[in-house]
Amino acid sequence: MHTVITINSILQKITEQCNLMLQSIHKDNEEIGKGVELVSNSGELFNQIFEAITSLTK
Repeated sequence: MHTVITINSILQKITEQCNLMLQSIHKDNEEIGKGVELVSNSGELFNQIFEAITSLTK
């Protein structure tokens, strides 16, 4: 009976750690998404600047 309790306790700890890891991964993915959006916006702004400079040099 003691062995079953020990195994159950270990499995519970593993489950808790997996849940924490999944929460962390979810937060990381959100931050990556924000970073991708910032890079995309920056690229768009640089294209607008480039187009404005190009139109001035014509």
